[in-house]
Amino acid sequence: MLSTKDIELLLVHAALQVQYQQPDQAIAILDAVLELEPEREDALHTLAVACLQTGRYTRAVAVCEGLLKSQSQSVQAAGVWFCLSQARWK
Repeated sequence: MLSTKDIELLLVHAALQVQYQQPDQAIAILDAVLELEPEREDALHTLAVACLQTGRYTRAVAVCEGLLKSQSQSVQAAGVWFCLSQARWK
């Protein structure tokens, strides 16, 4: 089992992969994190962006819609709506 610190490091690594235009690697990392913590919103946000970058628009839409349905206080709705609109437009 991974510690909280290990998961945080994986999330930082995934975000860097997205930033360095390596979204496929980010998706692999994020899928592993989400296996352990399926409701992890920061991982889902990064996953939506990575899916958008790789042309996986259907998955990006599904992730964004799931985040919006969660009704969580921490969901950054403006960013999620923007990602969702980009995925639907493509």
